[in-house]
Amino acid sequence: MTERSQNPAAREAGPLLQSFLEKAVTGWRPYAILIAFCALVFLPGLAGLPPMDRDESRFAQATKQMLETGDYMVPYFQDEPRAKKPVFIYWVQAASVAAFSDAGANEIWPYRLPSVLGGMASVLLTFLIGTRLFDRRTGLMGGLLLGGAMLMVGQSHIAQTDAVLLATILAGMYGLTLAGLGPQKGESSEMGPAPGLFFWGGLGLSILTKGPIGPAVLGFTAVAWGVLRKDGSWFRRLKPLWGVPLLILIVAPWPLALWHSGAFSFIANAAQQDLLPKLIGGQESHGAPPGTYLLSLFAASWPMSLIIIPGIVTAWHYRREPAVQFLICWALPTWIMFEAVPTKLPHYVLPAYPALALLGGFFAANGLPPRLPGWGRALFWLHLAFWLVVGLAIAGGALFALTEYGPGVDWRGIVLALIVLGGILPAVWFAFRRQFEPALAVLALMMALFVPWLGSAVAPSLDKLWVAREVAAAIPPHDERPPLASAGFNEPSLIFLNGTDTMLVPGMTAADYLADTPDAYALVTGQQKEAFLDQAKARNLRLERIRQWNGFDYTNGDPLTLTLYKSAE
Repeated sequence: MTERSQNPAAREAGPLLQSFLEKAVTGWRPYAILIAFCALVFLPGLAGLPPMDRDESRFAQATKQMLETGDYMVPYFQDEPRAKKPVFIYWVQAASVAAFSDAGANEIWPYRLPSVLGGMASVLLTFLIGTRLFDRRTGLMGGLLLGGAMLMVGQSHIAQTDAVLLATILAGMYGLTLAGLGPQKGESSEMGPAPGLFFWGGLGLSILTKGPIGPAVLGFTAVAWGVLRKDGSWFRRLKPLWGVPLLILIVAPWPLALWHSGAFSFIANAAQQDLLPKLIGGQESHGAPPGTYLLSLFAASWPMSLIIIPGIVTAWHYRREPAVQFLICWALPTWIMFEAVPTKLPHYVLPAYPALALLGGFFAANGLPPRLPGWGRALFWLHLAFWLVVGLAIAGGALFALTEYGPGVDWRGIVLALIVLGGILPAVWFAFRRQFEPALAVLALMMALFVPWLGSAVAPSLDKLWVAREVAAAIPPHDERPPLASAGFNEPSLIFLNGTDTMLVPGMTAADYLADTPDAYALVTGQQKEAFLDQAKARNLRLERIRQWNGFDYTNGDPLTLTLYKSAE
């Protein structure tokens, strides 16, 4: 690649950084760097951040009920089968809880641990893919760019499918990379079983994690690559003759077990209740027009968008490079697919992010293309200015959140703002000087400070957002009292923290329950309060008000007023 060797961007960083990078990419060091970085940005807040509503608490509660009942075939949320996702995520969460805690502890962190490990595996696999496509240096920077993106950080913190799903897709993509680019110097032309094991194994686990998403991403990439190369002979390196049976061996046991137990309709219900509504319209008010993911890319990949977005734009300049072509065949069809689906949530498009991160790593190593026209330089400067504004807005947003939902602006918020400012200002300065590797180093260091402080000191202090946590702290543990009755507040986090038998009832029923059940508690919202008090009066029930909370329901943007009662008799 002649242009790369001629580009001075890599040399402008200075001899000290260059010497460090040369040592950092040898032997075991890049793995150690990436694992340490992931630990710093994925682990903080794992235990301190309360269960999130709604999806995280639904997943965790369904896993908890698997452990409570011993039924590992069909996930349930209270009395209803949770026909939303296949079973693999519940299995790995259950294994984590069984190994490190127990279902009765109501601790969220062991349910989140598989997502942490999935995030780490995704970053390491991105490094391996980047090493195969380019070199270790580009792979290392691509891994850091993926691991430091806010979307990746967020998904690696919560007990959902997407970090684990990404790891399974990337395992398959690594196999596809090995097969698609063929043997390197010194390797056998047959390449052994590695491409097939990674591809078919990753594909099978992705199906067990989130159904058709993995096959769609890997399939579109393989088809696009085959069409671009006008040659499908590389497919033989995936060893389909034994790879397809391996895929069946991974996927088939769960459906067969469901069929044997008479619960095979779970799969049909999942397609009917979850998959088809997403394809047809905006499920659960999550509809959005095409282009939504493109508009959100800047914030979702922040702060690494400083480098990722120029990497995407300048990919056209290097479009004749086979490695860049492969990443385009990966990212572009995947992105179009998710933009075309009416239902949109920010994390849906995560499977495209490793490809974008590797384009960013390639850009960081090569710099801006030579002979950049004036309009290109103007766009780059505009990009730097907009990125800086977003960074200042994030620092201001943290201070606003503390004022609105927490104890007010205090030393925690000031430290967080200083960390952000201390990172974005030098990063912009290095980028302005076209020194992108030092800019990436600054961003990685900033995230290694920002995320631990945000997850451990700032976010847990936003009490108005964590009402279910406050309720759980105000009453005895669920095994020392009758089930909690909640009238009007139906968030899954309440059920996870206060017991599977938590009752979601109208206000009138909650009053009857207190009248008939000694030592019971009722949680009542403003909408149900009048009916609750009227029925309590009709039953001659004397009420003791334990506590009242003024909170905020971040799932729908509405304020909350919750009151906890028990019988005074």
